[in-house]
Amino acid sequence: MGLLVAAKRFKYPLVVVLWEDAHSESSWIEMEEIKTSCTLVTSAGFLIRDTPESLVFTLGYSEDSIVDRMTIPRGMVKSITTIREPA
Repeated sequence: MGLLVAAKRFKYPLVVVLWEDAHSESSWIEMEEIKTSCTLVTSAGFLIRDTPESLVFTLGYSEDSIVDRMTIPRGMVKSITTIREPA
C-alpha cells in the first residue's frame, strides 16, 4: 500500500504540538547556575483527544488500540499545528 493510499485512511488528525515541559536536575550546582526557564518541546502524532484540560495524542493506532500515548496538560501547550485532517 502506498503512502498516499494510507494517508487517505487517517482516522485522527496528524498534528505537531509545541509545548513547555518541566525539568529537573539531581546534581549539585551553584545557586547562580539555576535554570529558571522551561524546556520547549516539539512533538508530533495523531490527536485522539482534545479537551479543555489536556491533549492526548499517539504515535500509532489500529482499529481498536493505540501505542505510545502522550497526554499534555492544556496549560503547557503553546501551539497545535494540524498537518493533515482525518479522511
